Amino acid sequence: MLEDIYCGTENIEGKYLDNFSPEEIVVFLQHIKKQRRHMSEYQQKLDALIAEDSPAIFANFLTTPNSALDIKYVLNRIAANDPRDPALELSALDAVDNPDRLALDIAKAFHNNTVCTTVILQDLGLTANGIEPLLRAFHHKHLSKLDISGNKIGESLPTLIHILDDPNTHWEEVRLGKIHPDPEQKEALEKHQNVSFVAVTPLTTKIRDMFTPTLE
Repeated sequence: MLEDIYCGTENIEGKYLDNFSPEEIVVFLQHIKKQRRHMSEYQQKLDALIAEDSPAIFANFLTTPNSALDIKYVLNRIAANDPRDPALELSALDAVDNPDRLALDIAKAFHNNTVCTTVILQDLGLTANGIEPLLRAFHHKHLSKLDISGNKIGESLPTLIHILDDPNTHWEEVRLGKIHPDPEQKEALEKHQNVSFVAVTPLTTKIRDMFTPTLE
């Protein structure tokens, strides 16, 4: 039975499934097979369109989001410093039900990792409870790119600025997206040419007061 399940998933390594339950292994391998079938069908359509010199070569191609088990498998490989994983990229499309819990798993996976230098975690709904452990885990890593845009970064800005100011921090590119820094934080971030962000100015007190009932 297990041999039938593994058939067609030859590059999935059992050593990275040690913390999977038997049920999770079955679901994960079936998902991998479905992904490969999807890609195979797309490749056939792509080859046909190329042969016809069609302008619609890349039309109607839907990427398959990562499942929770896909993410778990990749984090196992990152924890093992697998050289095939130079990047970790997750977004709101992926199956992330508890982003802050996932952030703790990511931070743990990166403890001994030196291979994965690109980390993109866009629009996951991370809060300070997840962002700060990540920042601490990445502090002394050499990252070519760190993108945490679209998350709730505000409360973590002091920690982020402290790490950026550390001369032992080696992050080549940091993307924060739209944030609400106070003037001091904005000035501190602008000192770092490797940091990109859009400072969104909060509503002024006068405008807020217009929509706030006055208690007499």
